[in-house]
Amino acid sequence: MLVRIITGPVNGGKSTLIRTLLDRELDKGRSTGGFLTIPLREKPEGPKSGFMVELLPGRTVLPIAGSVPKPGSTMVGRFHLYREGLEAALDSVVRGAEADITVLDEIGPAELAGEGHRRALEMALGRRRGEVWISLRETLLDPFLDYLRAYECDILLEQPYVAGRKVR
Repeated sequence: MLVRIITGPVNGGKSTLIRTLLDRELDKGRSTGGFLTIPLREKPEGPKSGFMVELLPGRTVLPIAGSVPKPGSTMVGRFHLYREGLEAALDSVVRGAEADITVLDEIGPAELAGEGHRRALEMALGRRRGEVWISLRETLLDPFLDYLRAYECDILLEQPYVAGRKVR
């Protein structure tokens, strides 16, 4: 199994790169499962106020995190994670188990701590075929690579090009 990691800074183009690459693979007829995230902002250049989750392959969109609590939500960092969105994302990973590509956009501190999309991450990495595409911020790369040691996989590491920024 190939694990394709797209890493970079917060707001560094990771999700945009995944969408671009995914569209190319869909044009080739490859099947997908998993989820993409869509940040929500009250003002165009303002801070993120929450997230929606876009389920693959059908592209259904649901709220997954926000600043307002909902019944059954869990506070992680400055956002409440919504159970309905988390369960739908997990279900999309399970249904996409036989897909060519399973996408998890984005893995963060919650997943490394055993929360958030951790179950979806474990299910995706437990596959024996296909590819798993994961985005995560660059500060989490080393701990995530340590986590991956428990899995038998090849790793492809990519970073979006950001003008004026040195890539390590």
